[in-house]
Amino acid sequence: LGQFVRTPVIKFLLHSSSYIWFLVLLLVESIVAQQFRDLASSRNEPIYLNSFHMIWVVGFFWYECKEVWIEGLRSYLLDWWNFLDIVILSMYLASFALRIVVYLSGKLYCAEDDGSYYCHYFTDADRHKWNQEDPQMVAEVLFAVTSMLSLARLTSILPAHETLGTLQISIGRMIDDMM
Repeated sequence: LGQFVRTPVIKFLLHSSSYIWFLVLLLVESIVAQQFRDLASSRNEPIYLNSFHMIWVVGFFWYECKEVWIEGLRSYLLDWWNFLDIVILSMYLASFALRIVVYLSGKLYCAEDDGSYYCHYFTDADRHKWNQEDPQMVAEVLFAVTSMLSLARLTSILPAHETLGTLQISIGRMIDDMM
């Protein structure tokens, strides 16, 4: 079984199907957040409800660490797809870390003084009263941008399709010629 899974075609198929399931999970999380918009736009949403995708992110992070170890950092960074992977994973991890910061800030400020401004701000404040640089807003922006980049990353799988792959290659070469 181990020998079968190590073949390049099977590795590609497993990695591609895992990535597609990751995108489906992102889509489901976004739809659920849209359905429960009142809860999702407040501080009362449990952190685990919009963090199931982090299981895949940790797996992708481990995979990229193994790639750096095998190829070496210089060789790894010469491929633009790897650079995009690093950016995507970093932004997902930053988004998740900011959500944890908001959660822990609320817990810590409320443990000190239940009636303080910061306790109210990090637990019950209306979204309209949040500061522009609020960590939860920054986390939401990072998550949105990273989700779009994750969809763009799907184009690395397209060359495997007989029709879409040739179309992508021709468009890429046309863009190179125009540049």
